[in-house]
Amino acid sequence: MLRKQSGHRKENRKVIITVEGQCEELYFRHLQNLVNNSSCGRNLILEIYVRKPLDQAKRSSNVMLDQPLYHVQDIEDASGGEERVRIRKVVDDLVEAGKKLGIEYRWAYSNISFELWLLLHVKDLTRHMNSARDYFTEMRLAFNRDWANIGQFKKEENFKSILSQYVTLESVTQAVRRAEAIRTRNQENAETFLAYRNHKCCLANPATDVDLLVVHLFRLAGLAL
Repeated sequence: MLRKQSGHRKENRKVIITVEGQCEELYFRHLQNLVNNSSCGRNLILEIYVRKPLDQAKRSSNVMLDQPLYHVQDIEDASGGEERVRIRKVVDDLVEAGKKLGIEYRWAYSNISFELWLLLHVKDLTRHMNSARDYFTEMRLAFNRDWANIGQFKKEENFKSILSQYVTLESVTQAVRRAEAIRTRNQENAETFLAYRNHKCCLANPATDVDLLVVHLFRLAGLAL
């Protein structure tokens, strides 16, 4: 259950989030509306861009920032050496972008894809996935949709219908709890984690840190999980 924290002033808290695609952008805009229409103590102002961290650093170089930036990133298949190289490149870009801006640039990853985070709003998901496409069957069942392909799911009107029906403050709270449970299980099972330049990710799926970003946003808004 969400609880309103103490305080009465309706101040604004701005956070810049960069994402890989439109679905992630639509999700966080929806989340911003949910939070701001609740009994939160402060308004969230989310600036969400489909862009890479270094590109964002160039655009925000003259902007005064008082909150860490976040980059929402998928890990497609972290079992191979190529993907580990790509992960390190992403982290290098995050660190360099943070240096340019003079503030921390964090990441919120999902292994294998952001669809994991969406599914955690409605169900526990613990089994290993061979590819991002494996989530399609799970989503059709979980969201009670008869999509023919993943492209239909990602159509803006279809994706927004999922958000409006299944993503509420209460289901977000459940997603956070399920993500925390996945993280704990991965640690207890001694799954492989890649730690590099103060960033860390689990190379086994399922795994996600998107919940850490969401918790940060809730706390900024004065909502306690």
